[in-house]
Amino acid sequence: MIKIIKLINNYKKCSKCKKIKSSEEFYGSDLYCKECRKAQVKEWRIKNYKKYSQKRKERYKKKYSIKRINCFEKREREKYCNKCKQWKFKEKFYKRKDHKDGLDSWCKECCNKYSKKYRQENKEKIKEYRKIHKRDRGENYYQKVIKPWQEKNKEKVYAKDKLKYHIKKGTIQRLPYCQICGDFNNKISGHHFNYSKPLRVIWVCPSCHRQIHLNKLDHSQDIKSIKEILEKEVSHAEAMSSLS
Repeated sequence: MIKIIKLINNYKKCSKCKKIKSSEEFYGSDLYCKECRKAQVKEWRIKNYKKYSQKRKERYKKKYSIKRINCFEKREREKYCNKCKQWKFKEKFYKRKDHKDGLDSWCKECCNKYSKKYRQENKEKIKEYRKIHKRDRGENYYQKVIKPWQEKNKEKVYAKDKLKYHIKKGTIQRLPYCQICGDFNNKISGHHFNYSKPLRVIWVCPSCHRQIHLNKLDHSQDIKSIKEILEKEVSHAEAMSSLS
């Protein structure tokens, strides 16, 4: 009797085709069998094609619009590493001027791993390169290079030393930003338009300082206006030194 009950539970009658079939041919507790349900869905799609197409488009837009938004947010904050193939913050990439975004295509971790492998595998090449390109950073280098340059450019050396002295003393304060591009940088230095006036200085970042010495920014309006101000006005430190 128990076996008969089990056999009855394993079979089911379809309310559409009215055939007795096994429970595997039904979707869970559905009254229609799989074949009848598929045929019904096809008929509904043919009759209501416009409604079906609109719903499908709406689902597609919702799914892929979210993905696109997430991609744009990642590009603003993060970058894709071509080596480890992961999204990482832009702070974890080295700077590189050759690329459009100004960052390397590999992250810092991948670059460091590659450099370690290269050093271990090519120790002899590195030793030979260092022997050829190494400079003697000692008394010989000072006597051959630095000392003759200082003797030729005494005004420059005097102006730089005087500016350093007044910065340490506190009569002059170094600005935390570049007066040309407005970039905040720890390596801001003073540029002298005239070395005979050592305390009349414009505070500049390294990139702008390099471009001024290459005569790329001398013709700009900002620098011309700054030169006129420095020629007319006298700085506080120079006024104090003239009184003493």
